[in-house]
Amino acid sequence: MADSPEEIVFLNDSFRRIISTHPGPSRLKPFSSPGLKQQKINMNLNELSVPPSPHVLNKIKEECGEVFRYPDPSWTSLVKKISNYSDSPENRIVVGAGSDELIAAAGRITLSHLTEVITPVPSFSSYNRVAAFAGAKVINIPLREDGSNDVDQTLNKIGQATRLVFIATPNNPTGVPLSSEDIEKVSKGVPDTALLILDEAYFEFAMEAGCRNSLKILRQRTGPWAILR
Repeated sequence: MADSPEEIVFLNDSFRRIISTHPGPSRLKPFSSPGLKQQKINMNLNELSVPPSPHVLNKIKEECGEVFRYPDPSWTSLVKKISNYSDSPENRIVVGAGSDELIAAAGRITLSHLTEVITPVPSFSSYNRVAAFAGAKVINIPLREDGSNDVDQTLNKIGQATRLVFIATPNNPTGVPLSSEDIEKVSKGVPDTALLILDEAYFEFAMEAGCRNSLKILRQRTGPWAILR
């Protein structure tokens, strides 16, 4: 068994470089609460701390009889509900099996070995993985001392080859959100030649602490953008 990425001969150079230099934590200590009967919770997994509502469980049971068929590939019913909830056109909504699938899709349509992707670090590891698969250059931006994404340094590192910029708010695993001012700054500062992705996977857990109107802000952007929730 190889002990380091350099010893794994079948890896391509791009992926080997990513896993060799990424300084993110390899393991987080689980959080436990006495009120949860010592149940362990990984705070970076976006899990609920309580079981699902009985109404949700009953609905799942109702649908079990259809599991032998493929679901609607266009997610028509769900897209309509999200459209109504967010006041967004249906053709601007993409549904995926978690953020991983959507991040991978963003990388496939934007990145190549001639391009760059800018990511916060430490943060969600999928940002770096999507770059590795495309052979793109990764520019890691260290977090601020408070654990939030450094918007100023992110904008300073954007170059002509930058095609994808990730901003996580609140950041995973530090849990620190960005202000409305920071989101407005990055929305205006990222050029139209790059896709700006605002990863708000933990938005519901930080609605009172960070920016609550990010969708309204990014709608004013002239260049491409996406919000993950």
